[in-house]
Amino acid sequence: MKNRRNTWNALIAFTLCLGVVSIYFYPFVFHPNEHVVTFGGDGFYIHFNMLYHTLYDTGIWLSSMYHPHKELIFMTASQGSLSVILNMLHSFIDISKYVVGISNAFWIFELCVTSVIIFLSLRILNVRIVLSLLFAILIVLLSPQVTRFCSGHYSTAHTLLIPLLIYLTLLIESGRKSILVWFFCLISLIFFGLNDIYLFGLGGFFMVSYIIFRISTALVAKTPIDWKKLSWIFLLLFTSLVVIAIFIKGLDPVHDRVSYPAGYFTNLATIHGI
Repeated sequence: MKNRRNTWNALIAFTLCLGVVSIYFYPFVFHPNEHVVTFGGDGFYIHFNMLYHTLYDTGIWLSSMYHPHKELIFMTASQGSLSVILNMLHSFIDISKYVVGISNAFWIFELCVTSVIIFLSLRILNVRIVLSLLFAILIVLLSPQVTRFCSGHYSTAHTLLIPLLIYLTLLIESGRKSILVWFFCLISLIFFGLNDIYLFGLGGFFMVSYIIFRISTALVAKTPIDWKKLSWIFLLLFTSLVVIAIFIKGLDPVHDRVSYPAGYFTNLATIHGI
């Protein structure tokens, strides 16, 4: 009965979030294939590469960059993971006219799924259902990733990864084992990490911080460290890191790629500026 109730509440969270998103992002919800947030800059560059890769390339290689050779799609910030899936799908059915729409619809869908994950996390913390529904929507719509989407930075606009990792740690802390959630976190880390390596860095930083926190609190309290719980996190990080390293470092066609782009240290932050 309780699981059924949580399922219905999760559906309510999804529906409410979709309703609010439909108000603020009306064109992208009802006409996702006819609108882009920016026609120029990164937004245009990302959609151009996604469309070109879907139509003319195969696998993980992008021929519209690094001419006359090919560039690794994961190194272009052009939503590499999504581009590869669209490229594979295009080999069975022509989706060339719907790449922009799929990109927009994917982000809208992800927002709503994120609100469900946040709702479930709040429920684990025993927050009341009404407040959980309200703050699940507020948290996801007030996240900085929404601003990234509005500026055309699609690769860094994904909202799902961090709330999903938080949900996993809450499940572990509460003593609940969910192989399905752990596997979903693994796929998400790899998918979003290949989409943009910064997302993997953020997710990895969060999980490492959780490990350090658990170990340090156990040492301070002089209680045994629960290595069984932490082993799930270690395995998650190690597996995703190996897969991403194989794709990005092992398959990189540019063997003399510079560590820092030209001008990287031109504008340095100062204490006064901060």
